[in-house]
Amino acid sequence: MMAAALLNGSRCSSGFRCQNFAKEPTTSLPKTRPFPMPLKAFSSKGSSTSTSAKLKSSLMPSLFGGGSVIKKKEINVLSPDITAPIFVPEFLDPFDDEYDGVIINPENLPSSANAFVSALRASLSNWKLKGKKGVWLKILSKQADLVPIAIQEGFSYHHAEPGYVMLTYWIPVEPCMLPGSPSHQIGVGGFVMNDKREVLVVKEKCPRSCSGMWKIPTGYVNKSEDLFSGAVREVKEETGWMPLEEFVKQPFYLEDDMSRKVIDICIKAYDDSFNGFIAHELASKLDGKLSCLYHNDC
Repeated sequence: MMAAALLNGSRCSSGFRCQNFAKEPTTSLPKTRPFPMPLKAFSSKGSSTSTSAKLKSSLMPSLFGGGSVIKKKEINVLSPDITAPIFVPEFLDPFDDEYDGVIINPENLPSSANAFVSALRASLSNWKLKGKKGVWLKILSKQADLVPIAIQEGFSYHHAEPGYVMLTYWIPVEPCMLPGSPSHQIGVGGFVMNDKREVLVVKEKCPRSCSGMWKIPTGYVNKSEDLFSGAVREVKEETGWMPLEEFVKQPFYLEDDMSRKVIDICIKAYDDSFNGFIAHELASKLDGKLSCLYHNDC
């Protein structure tokens, strides 16, 4: 912090010693004028480190009348070393998704643009070091001014609904594996059984409640792909045979009504004893919600 004082037209700054020697006034003051009081010292303090400046001045009666002579003035400035503050970056408030990605909490975004871009950059660097993949950023309409900032930092539009816009960012240097903007996504599965009544299965790797279990090949239908082609493609991507009896006795299928019913339908269709579809409400263990499964009583 710089400290300066103006004495008789001469400015003194921090780091210098300034002296202003005695000077006779051009006009003598009358003897009856009260003798002026000595000037008081002053100090200047900063927020974290104080820099003091002491002003010493003495006035004495003039030998040539009732005037006054400024004997000698000097400023002593002490400027101790100032240590720069340590900057600790702020991070956005995230939680992990099930696919090694990150979902940013939209309710705790910084309110200012500068704070947002600083936290966004620091967070992306941190997630890259942790090996994260996809980043989902929902920006509510009340903070719509943050959208162009995120776009400049490399985010892409995913979709928008009344009240918010969803942006995404893919961290790895490889093709983005995030799903496209939602309209309708259709999942298919292939039930394949050979003459030995062995079922083609795949082990679930997704870190969910069904992780580690053996299941039929499943996946999403690609754009412009029909259901049967999608099911055949998913089956071709998987390998591994398991006896049917062993497959259906897995704890997951014994505990999940919907998944077990799906397998029952597939077995009936394989045996040519499946007669059509009727909507039935069943709860799935995957999310605990009621869903409609279309099948006939079997």
